[in-house]
Amino acid sequence: MASKDNIAKKISNINGEKMTYNNRLTIGGHSEPLNHSFYYDSELISNNSIILHDAPAGAGKTYASCKIASQLVRSGERVLFVQPTKELIGKTIKELKTMKGDVRIHRLDGDVCQKVIARISSHLRKTDADGQVLFITQDAFMQLPYVHKPDHWNLIADEIPQVHKVFNLRYKKIHSLLTSILTTIPVDDVWSQLVIGDHKGLLKLETDMKSDNGVAKFKEALSLIKSAHWSTYVNTNEYSQYVASDSKKETAPVLYAEMNPSIMSGYKSVRVAGAELKESLLYKIWQTKNIRFKEEQLSELKYYSHQNGESVNIYYATNTNWSKEKRNKHKDDIWIPLLKKVSDLSENKRFLYLGNNDTGDLFPHSDNATRLPGMPHGLNDYTNVDMVAFLAAYNPSPQQAAFLRFRGLTDEDIIRDMYYVKAYQAILRGGIRNPKKAEPQIVVVPDRGLAEWLQSVLQGSKIEWLGLGPPEDSFKKAGRPQIHTSSAERNRKYRQRLSTKDHLAVWQNLMDKIPNHGEDGKVKCNEFCDEIPYIYRYNVPQFRACIWDFLWSTHSSKYIIASSHDMFIDKLREYHQRTVPSKCANQVMTMGCPALHPTNMRTESNIVCANGIMLDNDEGDLTPEKFAELFPHTEMILFNTYSCTSLHRRWRAYIPTEFIMTPPMYKNVIEQILKAVEKEGYNQKGTGGKKKDGFDRSKKNCADLMYLPCQAREKSASFFLEFRGPERKPLDPTQWVNFDEEPEIIREFVVSSSSGKTCNVHSDLLQEEIDFEIERWRAGNIPKQRNDAYSTLYYALKRRCIASERVEEIMTNEALLCSTKRLKDQRLGQLKRLIRLSKR
Repeated sequence: MASKDNIAKKISNINGEKMTYNNRLTIGGHSEPLNHSFYYDSELISNNSIILHDAPAGAGKTYASCKIASQLVRSGERVLFVQPTKELIGKTIKELKTMKGDVRIHRLDGDVCQKVIARISSHLRKTDADGQVLFITQDAFMQLPYVHKPDHWNLIADEIPQVHKVFNLRYKKIHSLLTSILTTIPVDDVWSQLVIGDHKGLLKLETDMKSDNGVAKFKEALSLIKSAHWSTYVNTNEYSQYVASDSKKETAPVLYAEMNPSIMSGYKSVRVAGAELKESLLYKIWQTKNIRFKEEQLSELKYYSHQNGESVNIYYATNTNWSKEKRNKHKDDIWIPLLKKVSDLSENKRFLYLGNNDTGDLFPHSDNATRLPGMPHGLNDYTNVDMVAFLAAYNPSPQQAAFLRFRGLTDEDIIRDMYYVKAYQAILRGGIRNPKKAEPQIVVVPDRGLAEWLQSVLQGSKIEWLGLGPPEDSFKKAGRPQIHTSSAERNRKYRQRLSTKDHLAVWQNLMDKIPNHGEDGKVKCNEFCDEIPYIYRYNVPQFRACIWDFLWSTHSSKYIIASSHDMFIDKLREYHQRTVPSKCANQVMTMGCPALHPTNMRTESNIVCANGIMLDNDEGDLTPEKFAELFPHTEMILFNTYSCTSLHRRWRAYIPTEFIMTPPMYKNVIEQILKAVEKEGYNQKGTGGKKKDGFDRSKKNCADLMYLPCQAREKSASFFLEFRGPERKPLDPTQWVNFDEEPEIIREFVVSSSSGKTCNVHSDLLQEEIDFEIERWRAGNIPKQRNDAYSTLYYALKRRCIASERVEEIMTNEALLCSTKRLKDQRLGQLKRLIRLSKR
């Protein structure tokens, strides 16, 4: 069996460091498919760029993609055309045959041949004919072990491939036949990557799988684990317990496979066409792996945005998120009445619906109901139907959600890809797909969240609650019962808790994660992101903003440190002079200073403080100039957003503050500013005879993300207004909140910030925690456990945000305490690999 140390040399770079990918690995003199533990080279993906064709469902993306394929083939090129279903392939081929020119077409899927993967691989290897198009399914494409001479082919993926697969190791007593050839490489203190550790054992298992049906059930899991294009992860503790015990008594671990960009590497060109592409997990995850996407608009589409939204009425059943659990629990007061409402709204006319597989036929007594398949992409046969009911629930399990967060996704990312976009695809099978259709369109969905998202896509549509179940205010929410009767009472109780020792311990723990050394007092307006320590505690009052590469980033990329607000304003002005190609191409910032954290720095509970306030205004009646007039003695900088136009002014306000603020103070100050605006005749919705202020009230936390200043898309609408001078001063937070109720140590920390001093807090428990982890490692320093135990010690120290030099010192000392030179060398080598991995 290959040692875990050797495998660690080949562990995949999760952050995308480059290494040439060549599809094959030579083992013992013969060629084997490359294990996914090798790096992919992002530059091999068509010069590091994937062309995106993003257009609404029903706009004719498939037809337009066919025209591109036809043009390529007629010029002598080869095209690999990938689609999600066999049915869609059949329809696309018919469309392609109607186009001008003689196009050589090959189709390889389960409807025309057996052993599909072998046939595709053989065709790619043996064909020497240029000017051809080969149609295969997405599932077959994702299973290909390698592609022969991909640089001879142009790849067109019609619809977005699913980037994740989930499967269960529920193999009872025979699981050891598979797990014995696998090994785990820790990625952090929770998750590990699963790789092939015994290649000879792999060859034997694959031989046995051909003749033993009992072992053949490993095929799906094994194909992903050994694939060069997939990285497979497991919960380290669950997997270790399962492997070490009788699987009947342990819950089988779940394996999560993530598709790597290498699956599209080496092709002459790569195009992906789909609707709502930027909502897909593929787009969001691959962006973090140095893959750039180039947007290109398809020509001759039927429409570029939905034109008939005003004819659409969207009805929803419940105000809270839909799930199978809710469906089963509220069968009598929501589910059955919802089905009756669907029947009533149809008025005995034909309608489409989609439900979960476990529901069966939802309308067995109706001849008007047509059930859609679970993957309805490409169905164009129902554009004469004016009603669609989407009744399915698509939610990840708690552990799958935890895995997706570990991969850098937010809950909003997950629900949009897994639920909202699937519903959108189903709903666009009906009459909404036909832009010329004038009849009213009816859409029925389970919950309000989905209804509001669809309304944002179908501009001009109307939503209406069906009146099922209790309204939102009286609906019993998940979790503990409501404790406080009002927000005022909750805030009062919160301030009381601030004074307790427990709360101070939490806040002090955050401060402890900011190293307390390196005080040289020479700080300039500087962007930097060193490995730990990333910022010193004496810098905290000089912290201005934190820069993040993407909306879903969990770790920051830069920090703006400035000795004065003036220097930070200069930096904002510098950013504002930039021109960015699109909104999403810009970086984002938070006003909060985060503590170090191993998995996600950008959570509200991980923010130490903020220095300055940022408000977001999304097109109200309140102009930037008028806002500045409302606060004549407060210094502020007002500038456009990327989406700002001369007719629709969208802008942000940066307000310097006299002192730094804790996160609750930051939120409280913003609430007080909004109340002051309301007193001047404005409110959130522009009702009651008042004007609409336009402020985004969802962005009151200093952990909220906002795009960096830049030139507006309509450049003439750009502005950078500075309201400064002797009569205007930075805002004093202590005058806007009841500062006297704050604990003394926090008041000292805040007030001292004006003179550049900070509270020097040190946790007495830190050394005890280090000693505990060292003792746990020493107990595990025995054969067959020392590799895992040593890695666990390293990640445990890193998780406590100890400085890198100190971690390396501890790990080196422990390695040198090993009993033999061989063991010492092994641990020191392992330490070098762990350090290298942690820097990626």
